[in-house]
Amino acid sequence: MRSMLQAVLVGEAPPPGGCGPLGAFDGDPGACLAGHAEIPLARLLAGVERVNLLGEPGAGLASRWPADLAVAAATSMFCGDAGTPALSGRTVLLAGRRVLRAFAAAVGFPAALPALCRLEYRGATWVPLPRPSGPCRWWNDPALRVAAGAVVRDEVLRWEAARDSWCTFGEEVLEGNWGGCFAFRLADGDLRWLVEPTPAAWDAGTPVEPGTPAASQVVEALVRAVCRVPRWGASCGCSGGAHSRRVGHLAAVAAPEFGADPDVALRLGGGHDLHEGLPGVGDVPSPTKRWLARTSPLHGLHKQAEHLVLGLAGLGDVGEAEHRAVAWADRAAMAVERVRDEPSRQRDYERFTDDVREDDADGASDLAWLLAGGVSQSGRAIAETVVRMARECGALP
Repeated sequence: MRSMLQAVLVGEAPPPGGCGPLGAFDGDPGACLAGHAEIPLARLLAGVERVNLLGEPGAGLASRWPADLAVAAATSMFCGDAGTPALSGRTVLLAGRRVLRAFAAAVGFPAALPALCRLEYRGATWVPLPRPSGPCRWWNDPALRVAAGAVVRDEVLRWEAARDSWCTFGEEVLEGNWGGCFAFRLADGDLRWLVEPTPAAWDAGTPVEPGTPAASQVVEALVRAVCRVPRWGASCGCSGGAHSRRVGHLAAVAAPEFGADPDVALRLGGGHDLHEGLPGVGDVPSPTKRWLARTSPLHGLHKQAEHLVLGLAGLGDVGEAEHRAVAWADRAAMAVERVRDEPSRQRDYERFTDDVREDDADGASDLAWLLAGGVSQSGRAIAETVVRMARECGALP
């Protein structure tokens, strides 16, 4: 399985005799790195995603390294072209000076990076390694060998921890029905139904697919979860569910401004934060989220979870116009939630907060109704007020 938490190990090219049956680094180069990392070769091969910059066997041994082809391959990989690993948000281990130079030219960072340093640049973390095959005097220093092995081993251990970490939820929804629980693994967005919360049950678990009865049960469990969680860790006076209902009504009213379908925008707005009910994905204060998005794969993992949950809720193929309407409604709802002291808008704010309290009384049932296309008349009235205010001040496109 692929995950943004798994490092990408990039080599120059397959050896003249080709790679082993497990692909890149299944041979002497991988054995070299595994030996210094003090782990079995099979564990290394499973612990990182592996790829060679050039596909022709022996290209790395040519008397003249095809630098132009290497830069083109690095550019294609960095841009996420089909058939290449996605590098955004990931740690990229660059095995050899020529691989480093190719990516430096393609991405724009300095080519003179010292081995084993960590450079965060353009959404990825770049770590140069010495070339693990052929003559390389760098490996003659025992201290450097230990340091390089530690870098590789740490990446493998980090991935193994993420791979083996999953959390359960939804027991209250499944009780009296199928029993068991749902389990979610953040590392790769794997969602399963388990008979019981044990490693053996995870291995035998049933993947949850869109359009199945299990999918509707997951959505119900997530609705309950987001309606229990205070928005921004209780720094805002409403739950995640109340915020989602607000966004749904705002998106429906504002939809014509974006050329969007109001009914679809209503449902998408109601479900836009459902993924935050998954274990490990929940809402965090916005400044913290922005910092984490710059320094970790959090943003990509959240997008992966959002795509998964929208698919389970029947919203996986929604058009761009509806997404733009919901993005605007999300910002508008957050702005209203932060209103405190503006006298000219106090009456609208009081009506809005009264509506929030009324909606919170029924919580999950209200949000589930909205996801099915139901409209709250009070919620729509408040949304119309906010959209009118936004239109008056030029805050709509």
